[in-house]
Amino acid sequence: MEFGITPREGCQYWVMPMIVEFMDMHFPKIYPNLLQFLENNKYGMKMLIKDYAE
Repeated sequence: MEFGITPREGCQYWVMPMIVEFMDMHFPKIYPNLLQFLENNKYGMKMLIKDYAE
């Protein structure tokens, strides 16, 4: 990568807390179970609520 840093394995699925907050507010209006689907499908997005530490 440009900075010589190797990203953590699986970090491509991380979702920034600000985006999770937006999704929590707006996605249930579109489809009530959409967030659960995004987390529990075979690709499994990781909703980072507090911080990026694992």
